[in-house]
Amino acid sequence: MIKNDQSAFMPESILEKLRKESPGIEDATMWSGNTAEFGDKYIKGTYLSIDESFLNIFSVKLLKGSIEGLKLKDQAFITTDFAKKIVGDKDPIGEKINWNTSTLTIVGLIESCGKKSGFLYDILMNEKTGGTGINTSDFRTGQSETLRSGAVLLNQNANVDSIQSRITNLVKNNPCIKSRIVTLRPFKDVYFDSDIRDDYMSHANSAMIRLLFYVTLAILVLAIFNYINLTTAIGLKRFREVGIKKTLGAGMLTIFRQFFFETFLLCLISIILALGIAFITKPLFESILLKKIEISTLFNDLKSITLCLLFFLLIVLVSGIAPALSASKYTPISLLSWDKPKVKGYTFRNIMNVIQFTISIVLIISFLMVYRQVNYVKHKQLGFNQEQLLRLDICNIDFSKASAFRQKLLTNPGITDVSLSYGGPGERNSTISFNDDSLDINEVSYMMADSNYLKTMGIPLLKGQNLTKGKGDGYLINETYYKKFGIKELHDIHYNGENYIGVVGDFHCKDLHHPISAFCIKPLGKEDHVNLLVMRIKAENMAQTIKFIHRTYDDFLNGPFDYKFYDEWFDSMYKQEENQTATIRIFTILAILISCLGLFGLAEFEANRRTKEINIRRVNGATMIDIMFMLNKKFLMPVLIAFIIACPIAYLILIQWLENFSYKAKMSWWIFALAGLIAMIISLLTISWQSVKAATNNPIESFKYK
Repeated sequence: MIKNDQSAFMPESILEKLRKESPGIEDATMWSGNTAEFGDKYIKGTYLSIDESFLNIFSVKLLKGSIEGLKLKDQAFITTDFAKKIVGDKDPIGEKINWNTSTLTIVGLIESCGKKSGFLYDILMNEKTGGTGINTSDFRTGQSETLRSGAVLLNQNANVDSIQSRITNLVKNNPCIKSRIVTLRPFKDVYFDSDIRDDYMSHANSAMIRLLFYVTLAILVLAIFNYINLTTAIGLKRFREVGIKKTLGAGMLTIFRQFFFETFLLCLISIILALGIAFITKPLFESILLKKIEISTLFNDLKSITLCLLFFLLIVLVSGIAPALSASKYTPISLLSWDKPKVKGYTFRNIMNVIQFTISIVLIISFLMVYRQVNYVKHKQLGFNQEQLLRLDICNIDFSKASAFRQKLLTNPGITDVSLSYGGPGERNSTISFNDDSLDINEVSYMMADSNYLKTMGIPLLKGQNLTKGKGDGYLINETYYKKFGIKELHDIHYNGENYIGVVGDFHCKDLHHPISAFCIKPLGKEDHVNLLVMRIKAENMAQTIKFIHRTYDDFLNGPFDYKFYDEWFDSMYKQEENQTATIRIFTILAILISCLGLFGLAEFEANRRTKEINIRRVNGATMIDIMFMLNKKFLMPVLIAFIIACPIAYLILIQWLENFSYKAKMSWWIFALAGLIAMIISLLTISWQSVKAATNNPIESFKYK
């Protein structure tokens, strides 16, 4: 796979040079694609426009038809799953389906993209039919170029560095694109490269996988620490049992084996319960990862099974060795004596609790900040009025039919404004890439719209005039694009033969991961097609208004009635971040619970160790408040230390995470303070349970048995 910075796009003109003039390359291919509507019902699907080499390099399983059929224009292969949507149970071979303004003949049936396929496509067509990539131009020379995704097939003796250098030089020498650094990625690694764009392939949610891995590892560390803490604390109550066994002849190895076997048995039961919980919670994690999870595949691979067994034994070893050594190292006399042996390792237990609460506080801070950032991007002003603004997909229909549909909609008093467009905010807009160092612009995105678009969207016109009715010769540009020219007067701009008649306020066409870039609005003409209808509706009787829109849609158009309000549309772009918030929230609660268990164990350990001291203080007049204060103050120090350590760690993690956004919420001090306060309150509640218990025991009964 060829990666050009973070894009898979390469200039098409270098393809033949790669095939014929590059030693080590057996074959090379390029492809492009898009989403379109197919058939009489306008079913949405993804198509790839490919060359012959694509079928030689990648495995495409042809179930029916011949490879030769794909070489002709307006002929295509269709996947089995998509064929069912288009033609039902009929044999798709020979069927003709509508596509944009053309008609495709299905000449081949291919296997659907399954779990092991990296590509995402429903239909394959040759480059003569599907067109090629995106256009880019060098306005200084007038030379144009086409960009497409590319891959090369190397022979066994190929020098990867040499080929990579060769491709980089070919790209740098192309005047139509900026000089970039090209890297070759093994195809098996592309799935996990979530940064690569424009390759029309499926990618793993690497950010979520890393998050789940690190948080799961942190939770596992907490669980091991807490098991050691709780086992050691409870171990005080088992001194007599161990002492009697040693008196009856049990050696150190026997006692060690007993405690180690108990740990092994506990971990074995835990892993069985964990598998059951994994199956139950599978839908939850599928919704978080936005991927299908097959737990059974874990047991189909010998390597995975071996790793799981080794991991299980490692956990047993780490968890069991400390309690086993603690129980086996004392003599029978010390264990059976009236005074309990002095148990060491208190400092180590405090260190473990500091680590536990450090992890918990980091998770609390992360949850609060991630939630704030997601809330910020979902409510940030986008440069147009989103209130009661509805978008409706209307496929690629001609302008006259869309105009008649618009006029019918405006007869409803619940609809105040309607506009037609091809593209728009949140859509995959067309892009013109060009190379002009004087303007510092890599590409300009554009859409087409009618003269009512600015009014409907609530986008301000800052300078010049609006689009004219029908096809005009002037374009609107956004403020960012206008500033790139460095000219104050609009009529002084003469660039690439284009006539710019107005400047509109900047508005976000992409999510807030991306900054506002140069954008252009071209006027729709009678010969153009429309794929989107935008309307502003009144809040009163909204349900009836939407029903009217649906009925009118059915009268004019075919296909699914696909609408969404713009605020919901943009909110859906942050699904991954919302899933991250949900994940951190779940694991934060789990981490706090586990940390509290550890603190609970340490508090019980301390209360048992200081029973006589507490009783003497009680007899001498100490109140319950005095006893609670004495015990609590010792345990709050690890939480305070954990807070001091957690703050810079959380800050560094969040700073790196926020780099994914061009627009960021402020990381306020109160987020850190609130996280520390939450940890402190939870700690106090946990410790106070044991403190109250120790402070309310009858001193006489305690002296009798201690």
